[in-house]
Amino acid sequence: MNSLFVCRFLYSWLNFEKVVEVLVAEKTYYLQLEQLQTIIQKVCFIDNENEIKTMLDFYHDRGKIVKHRSMVVLRTQWLIDLLRQLISIPTFNTMVRNRAFNCMHHSESVLFGSFWSKFEPV
Repeated sequence: MNSLFVCRFLYSWLNFEKVVEVLVAEKTYYLQLEQLQTIIQKVCFIDNENEIKTMLDFYHDRGKIVKHRSMVVLRTQWLIDLLRQLISIPTFNTMVRNRAFNCMHHSESVLFGSFWSKFEPV
């Protein structure tokens, strides 16, 4: 393998890591695949779609990005937080039960709070 090719290859891929860091710092946590390919072509100077696909697969396998169909998530923690919120949405019955408990607790504190306040030490 040509050493110039290896240097260009490494430079392009390391440059992609910097691009991802900058995008995440600007709070861009995901992009459409076409948008990312355009950025890669302009900034990382990779024109070959096969090389772009290989690079994205590599970073996906390492857990640096998540590539799914036409979407690329650049900040994996953002996706984890989003999924956690979706999974932890309480069921309707749980929400009704908690609301009833909170109402009951509130009314008890109002009723008994005023009752016990009469017996507070002066």
